[in-house]
Amino acid sequence: MRWLAVRFPCLPLEVGGVDPEDPETACAVSEAGHGGDRILLANSRAAAAGVRPGFTPAAARALVPGLRLVRRNVRREAQALESLAAWALQFSAEVSLAPPDTLLVEVAGSRRLFGGIQSLVNAMRQSLGAMGQQGRLVLAPTPQGALLFVRAGRQCRVPDLPALQARLSEVPLTALPLAEDQVSALYTAGLRRCGDLLTLPRAALGERLGGCFLGWWARLLGEVPDPLSLFEPPRVFRASVEFPVPADSTQALLFPARRLLVMLEGFLRARQSAVQRLKWRLDHDEAPETRFALGFQTPLREGNCMLSLLGERLTGFRLVAPVRRLCLCAGRLLPWAGEQADSLLHDAMRVPGSGLLDRLRARMGDDAVTGIRLAGDHRPEHAMQLCTPGECGPDLCFPERPLWLLSEPLLLEVRDGRPWWRGPLRLEGERERIEAGWWDGRPARRDYFAASTAEGRRLWVFLEREQARQWFLHGIFG
Repeated sequence: MRWLAVRFPCLPLEVGGVDPEDPETACAVSEAGHGGDRILLANSRAAAAGVRPGFTPAAARALVPGLRLVRRNVRREAQALESLAAWALQFSAEVSLAPPDTLLVEVAGSRRLFGGIQSLVNAMRQSLGAMGQQGRLVLAPTPQGALLFVRAGRQCRVPDLPALQARLSEVPLTALPLAEDQVSALYTAGLRRCGDLLTLPRAALGERLGGCFLGWWARLLGEVPDPLSLFEPPRVFRASVEFPVPADSTQALLFPARRLLVMLEGFLRARQSAVQRLKWRLDHDEAPETRFALGFQTPLREGNCMLSLLGERLTGFRLVAPVRRLCLCAGRLLPWAGEQADSLLHDAMRVPGSGLLDRLRARMGDDAVTGIRLAGDHRPEHAMQLCTPGECGPDLCFPERPLWLLSEPLLLEVRDGRPWWRGPLRLEGERERIEAGWWDGRPARRDYFAASTAEGRRLWVFLEREQARQWFLHGIFG
């Protein structure tokens, strides 16, 4: 087995709406401790000014007077880690959470799908970059080994168990899951690195550190199995991004939206699914939330394609107030036919011009672009319905009919026994007899004919077969 530990060291900053690499604004995350509030993590600007974890807020602000402090939100960190776990499922079916900021991914089982482990790791790094997400990766033969190295700040590839033992000499004792007094006792005994523990008899190690540590140590070294609880993805994808400074333009929403859509793509790929509708929510500080939906002609899962359509939707979109948080929800998942099926069948079934339709619907709204489908009714005024473009109606076959119907049939004159419209009309072809509508109180008993004028214009007329026997103009052929 090969385990990839993926750590997100800046997660507390990111869920708090802080840019870890912001060169202009010094920010830090604080949390409550036994002795009061302490700095948990600082961004690069604050760290460059000397702010360190463990500082009191007062000490940090003494170094950086304009320091922006954000309260740690453990709940949002957990939600963000689960969203990242759903994204990671596209690389492996075995993903485990290692709170508060790390994922464990078993990659040996899926390496062939990516052309080898290194290609898989490269694909993961590329996807992280597309999200603008900072992540540290360590590959090791055991999950605890990968976790130990990544939390010790290492970024390495440990190929096997002998290499793991050899590299323990690089890891300080403070990286072990031990209490401070236990680490101090080991220092007193002259031990400095994790590799030093390999020199101690196992019984003596147990006396000093306890049986729980011995069990963890055996799992670390691969001596015993290490079953992990695997992450179960939610049925509905939900994720959000909080901005360090409220966004006052729609263009400022596109980059964080890209991050959400990359995560969604990973979620969909892992579940062999696609979506046809996305729900977006914009949270404001000074106004009620804004909601809108983005629909697609055919199911999609490519983040870049969805981002392009979102850009069309946001063109001309007016913000009621600056946006503090951007939220995405994709509820109904549809089956994905697969790459081969997509290239051979899916595209063939796609409505011509549907890419254009998607762009028009995104820019103008779903209600502004509609299609027409047949309905199970022989009465012409009820035989067609507005629908979503590409939506199919019943498999019906009518005689030739015009696409342009008058909103109300026009009563025609009759001269010398012939219908008259700007001149006498000449009937053509066979009649189409309709007797329908008795079930809804709107009966129709008509004989329809194609008719032509003296100028050659083709019309669609009918004879009402009731007692009056009147002629009407109902449609015009193109």
